[in-house]
Amino acid sequence: MSNNIAWNKGLTKETNTSIANASALKTQWHATHDTSGNNNPCAKQIDEKQLIDLYVNQGKSLQQCGDIIGLSKQAITNRLNGLGIAKRKPLEIAYNIVYDLYITQHKPIKECASLLDTTITIFRNRLKKYNITIRPQSEALRGQKFVNVNVSELLKLYNDDKLTIKDCAKHFNCTSPSIRKLLHENNIITRPNKGDSHYNKGQTVPDSTRSKISLTLGGTGTPYEGTYDRNVFTEELKDQIRLRDHNQCQLCCKLQQESLDDIGRKLDVHHIDYDKSNCHSSNLIALCIDCHSPTNVNREYWKARLQKYQTERNII
Repeated sequence: MSNNIAWNKGLTKETNTSIANASALKTQWHATHDTSGNNNPCAKQIDEKQLIDLYVNQGKSLQQCGDIIGLSKQAITNRLNGLGIAKRKPLEIAYNIVYDLYITQHKPIKECASLLDTTITIFRNRLKKYNITIRPQSEALRGQKFVNVNVSELLKLYNDDKLTIKDCAKHFNCTSPSIRKLLHENNIITRPNKGDSHYNKGQTVPDSTRSKISLTLGGTGTPYEGTYDRNVFTEELKDQIRLRDHNQCQLCCKLQQESLDDIGRKLDVHHIDYDKSNCHSSNLIALCIDCHSPTNVNREYWKARLQKYQTERNII
């Protein structure tokens, strides 16, 4: 009895017909199409002589050949394999050339690779092979950029023309940290970002602006709503409240001197109803920082408790 069993045994007649039709269509497609790639309408036609001249005679890299012909590096590799041309081994670069470009001339890796007509990866591998320490990117950038900076011109732009560090960096086509470091090396004190001094030092914010801030934060438009007026809630007022409360936290009885010894900080003065504009003495109480922080949670409880405490000690 034969052990050979037909591969399509058990299949229905309709299935056998579908398989036969698919096989026929496949055979017909291969008969009408050249799958070798030579006559493929989707493949870019390449002049084999040009490719051989570029890669073999001129010694161009795969990427350079691809850029000239207009194909990817992988497509050039596949076409060379089809022509039976072996791929070249990575370029062997002598130690003295690598050392001269990278160490002596202090050129970045990208520029070194371009001068040697190789890739960044290959040049980096040669540095590792020759045990040459690769510079950090910031150091490489600093060595490259400072070459183009004229110190006298920089000082004129920064001191006389009052250009910002960022504008000076754009002028010399380098980074802001490079300009800042160069100024420090020449004993130039750098300015704050917005001018010779703090841009709003000494300015008083008008009530109209305070009103807009209140509306922006969802308030009623009352100036200093949600914050406090520094002209009212002064250090003198805070010291008066601390003295009234015997320089002692009114919750844990910690002395102000203990707070100064522990963390170098006076007792806080807390607004009981959380309205920073209400600086009446009955609404203020001295608390240490450990007792002040919890009052920011469960505010209704702390408000009621501290108001009751103020009433009990007849502070109205």
